[in-house]
Amino acid sequence: MNSYVPPDTGKSTMLCPQSNQTQPTDGPEKGFALIEVMVALVIFAVGIMAVLGMQITSISGGHKARNMTEAANIGANAMESLLATDYAALADGNNTVDGKYTVAWDVTADPTGAPANTTSIRLTVQWAEGATNHEVAYDFLRSRDI
Repeated sequence: MNSYVPPDTGKSTMLCPQSNQTQPTDGPEKGFALIEVMVALVIFAVGIMAVLGMQITSISGGHKARNMTEAANIGANAMESLLATDYAALADGNNTVDGKYTVAWDVTADPTGAPANTTSIRLTVQWAEGATNHEVAYDFLRSRDI
């Protein structure tokens, strides 16, 4: 008969035989249940929809900013043309640029409160985006060359 005698360490030890038992099949299973996967997919879908909503808003904002910049450039070019026009030839007028932007200007000679020999010019650039109308306006004075 073989018997195991542990070395004397001053502590009491107990032998535990190893068993080759497997976990019972009626216990908790490892892995994901179908409902957990579906809940995760719903959460993922809601997140993707939020990102898509932000993307649409970003594209719309970029389009509006591009139109505003283009209108401001058209207005600045029209203002430069009016400043280069002979003072006596300044008159009200309008123009359409690129079939989208309407440029109009109103000329007021010797407006009240302005210095003598001065003309007030109000230039507006208008365009429509869907059902909304937009406008960029410039107000400036032009003096007669002395």
